[in-house]
Amino acid sequence: MLVPRTYELVRTAEDGGYELSFERAGQYLVEAALTSEYAPCRAWVEVPAQGDPLPMDFRLEPAGTLFGEVTMGGLLVRDAGVELHAPGVGGVEELIRDTTVRDGYFSFPFAPPEGVPLRIDASCDDGFQPQPRFVTYRGAPLNVGRLELVLYPALRFKMRLPDGRLVSEVRILRRDQLSVDTDARRHRPGLWPEEHSRLVAAERRDVSLRLLFACLDDRGDPGVEPELCPLYLVEREIQLAVGQPRELEVVVRPGPIHVTSRFVDGLDGPQRGRISFGAQETSTASDGTFTIVWNASGIFTLTL
Repeated sequence: MLVPRTYELVRTAEDGGYELSFERAGQYLVEAALTSEYAPCRAWVEVPAQGDPLPMDFRLEPAGTLFGEVTMGGLLVRDAGVELHAPGVGGVEELIRDTTVRDGYFSFPFAPPEGVPLRIDASCDDGFQPQPRFVTYRGAPLNVGRLELVLYPALRFKMRLPDGRLVSEVRILRRDQLSVDTDARRHRPGLWPEEHSRLVAAERRDVSLRLLFACLDDRGDPGVEPELCPLYLVEREIQLAVGQPRELEVVVRPGPIHVTSRFVDGLDGPQRGRISFGAQETSTASDGTFTIVWNASGIFTLTL
């Protein structure tokens, strides 16, 4: 499906005059709008091969019966959604119309039910309206004012690598997005998300999340093979609060780190075996104990 694409954007002068330049002849869709409180006017303009097209005047009419603005932290929200609810059958509220925010402003250009409480709710990718706004429409245009959003629980994070470098190209993975390379005896991400260094939890409450942070360290060389890059994995329990974005530095502690554990059966009986981690390989003792030396903290693959 073809949709109009902005060819040129100009602002009017103090007298309302405007001028558009066209590089080639053809038919163009020209739109004039003040804010979404005023209905955009559109008209097709035929640009001839020779000479200028005829002047085109626009007369903007107020179209919004309900209109207002959406902000977060006192700043206009560029993209958001606004929903309008009215009492339905049995007094249950029903969604009767929704609209999008255009550079902080929204408008419902139709006449909603009169004389009944209407609920207005707004949200965006980063935040939500903690309390709905109730208004009553009585037949005249109604400015509902400012709808202030608060941030969802949000986190920005970086990772401190064992050599002291601070890296921002850090992803959050699920365990099922990791696979094990049996030849190299190490974890590999099967899916590498594009989104990094930022998390927004679309919850209207404080949350506690267990997150797996992952960094594939290419040392700034995007041409290096991913299989040759060290993969650092750190799992952390994180508490996030509504309206309070958190900053976190995930630290990968450098080794050597000696870890001793036991290999046992379901009855806690010691078992004999060989344990490998990358190029390391060791045997269990008679009581099932074994020791592995890690080169850094985090999550690693052991092979039995």
